[in-house]
Amino acid sequence: MVSCPPERRWAWATILKGANISGEVIDAAVAELGAHGARIAAQQGWLRVSLGPLELRSRVIKRLFDITGAGVGLILLSPLLIAVAVAILLEDGSPVLFVQRRVGRGNRFFNMYKFRSMRSDRSDAAGARSTGREDDRITRVGRFIRRTSIDELPQLFNVLLGEMSSGAGRYLLSPVVL
Repeated sequence: MVSCPPERRWAWATILKGANISGEVIDAAVAELGAHGARIAAQQGWLRVSLGPLELRSRVIKRLFDITGAGVGLILLSPLLIAVAVAILLEDGSPVLFVQRRVGRGNRFFNMYKFRSMRSDRSDAAGARSTGREDDRITRVGRFIRRTSIDELPQLFNVLLGEMSSGAGRYLLSPVVL
């Protein structure tokens, strides 16, 4: 694997090919485009940037994985979920959940759930004011659950409902919108 300036990539590619070894040259454009693979066809270089939909078998396995992971996660985390809900109720009253309209797979709308981290009496339903790190609307409990990503845990319900899918990187804490 070789990382070099763009003007030296051709030379390194030639050297690697001539050495008859497996070799790769790092190119920032590949990462920027999120390429999944490359090929040459019709004397052109092609980068695969989208893999398309999963096959039926893979979709079923993924859905079973989502249901199992979210179900087990909710069961194991239920004491924490209850404790956070009680803490929010004690500090700022109800509602416990923040519900936000999102667009999912097939451009369908769904309600995404999070624990509420801001004061209910000072909410901005229209979204006119962005939230900053030191926003005075964030409660003490809210600061903690945001910092630890606990505020994201109710999205496990979205995963169970099939509205979101568990993400690979931060599995339970960062579901991916389908």
